[in-house]
Amino acid sequence: MKACVFGAGAIGGHLAARLAKGGAEVSVVARGPQLAAIQSRGLTVRTPDGALHCRPRASADPRALGV
Repeated sequence: MKACVFGAGAIGGHLAARLAKGGAEVSVVARGPQLAAIQSRGLTVRTPDGALHCRPRASADPRALGV
């Protein structure tokens, strides 16, 4: 499954990490410092059950992420 999350903030980032953990091919649309951080370090979400880390494709322009 492919999924694209628009707005990779607290909620969108959590959703993207959970989808990636479940095996989805995840892309995120973000802007500014968050976009730069996701592109350089990936996305990490800390939960009571431990940390989830993924490296989704990330862009400010959804067209750059493809179909």
